[in-house]
Amino acid sequence: MGASHRKIRLIYRGIPPKSKGDWAFISHMLAIAVERKGRVGVVDSFEEEEEIDIAAVQKEIRQIETELAKTEVKMKRYLKKLGF
Repeated sequence: MGASHRKIRLIYRGIPPKSKGDWAFISHMLAIAVERKGRVGVVDSFEEEEEIDIAAVQKEIRQIETELAKTEVKMKRYLKKLGF
């Protein structure tokens, strides 16, 4: 079965909200279960996940973006020297 057909089968259940990734996963499992004769396997440790520090993640992203910008400047210089 092609990817486009799977996509249609997932969407007919509705597109879950961005905040509900679990629903997207469950919808995927249901689509696969039909393809594979109704069986799915799910393993969950049921362990509580640590809270994500959004401010720290955003800070890290800004640092990475700054480093990327510096690297791009260097690459442009190197490419210019090579005639590109």
